[in-house]
Amino acid sequence: MFRFRLALAFGLLMLLVLAQAGTAVWLARQVEHHEGRNRIAQGMLNQYVELSANKQRLKVWYAQLLLTHDAPLDTRDLLLKRMQKSVDLLNAFAVEERAGADGVEESAVTEQTDRTLQLLKVNLTNLRTKVLAAAERQMQQVSPESGAIWAEMINVFDIAEGRDVRILLAGAIERHAELSEQAAGAADRSLARMKLILVVSVLLTVLLTVALVAYFTRWLRRPVDELMFGTRALQADHLDHRIPETRRDEFGQLAHSFNEMAGEIQRHRSREIAARTDLEDRVARRTLDLQAANEQLQRIDARRRQFFVDISHELRTPATAILGEAEVALRARQPAVDDLRDALAQI
Repeated sequence: MFRFRLALAFGLLMLLVLAQAGTAVWLARQVEHHEGRNRIAQGMLNQYVELSANKQRLKVWYAQLLLTHDAPLDTRDLLLKRMQKSVDLLNAFAVEERAGADGVEESAVTEQTDRTLQLLKVNLTNLRTKVLAAAERQMQQVSPESGAIWAEMINVFDIAEGRDVRILLAGAIERHAELSEQAAGAADRSLARMKLILVVSVLLTVLLTVALVAYFTRWLRRPVDELMFGTRALQADHLDHRIPETRRDEFGQLAHSFNEMAGEIQRHRSREIAARTDLEDRVARRTLDLQAANEQLQRIDARRRQFFVDISHELRTPATAILGEAEVALRARQPAVDDLRDALAQI
């Protein structure tokens, strides 16, 4: 049960962390997507403005050609080259925009961009052809009415497939300026949302962690205290102490094992005490037996000594008499036979 709860708690924390990571990745991709849209929209806006400005410069160059018959061809070629470069960059941005389109609204924007670019390509092709041809006629001094030529060239500059290119460019510029602003705003909102979600998720993680710590601390305090009290009781030699087995989890199993261990220790201690008591009784009995045997030996030794004393006394008295008689008999220089016979008879 405890392991299950612990695994569940760690699982919840892991799920929360994974959710945070997933949300952060998703929001980062959203921000990256909006930043990409903003970059593309800003790039296309710049190219539309550049293309419109170069068209105006080319128109001024052509007006100069009509009025003076002397306009630098390098300027014309440079402007046409810049316009072609702008169209190429717009095509590249359109491909990137189409690849990153997400949703019906963005797909509609890419379709409108494709139609605009198609008209711009047609307009640029016609413009290049007409400008080169008109410039060639002017250089060869083949000049019909300048007004008719100007009117025709204005049509080439500003009309493509019946549509006003100026309005088309103005609409594209306005649209991509709005798209850039929308993408920047969406990116800012995604960043703000990501910050908010991350702050909320961190707070949730902290609160969940604190709640889990408080829960497990409260849940573990009682069994741990009972176990610590039981170990101190055993250490204090209170072998009859038992932990209540009221739980049905790992701590209940631990309490049961602890009580079994305490009972086994108590049984071993009882057997040890009984064996020690029996040994002490045996030693006491043997000691009494040894003391009795020692006392008996001491009495026997005392009797032996008394016996030797008595024997010595009994032997010492006749020997002294014999020795005295012999000394008396030997005092004479030449004792008579009768005296010796009397001494021996006395002995």
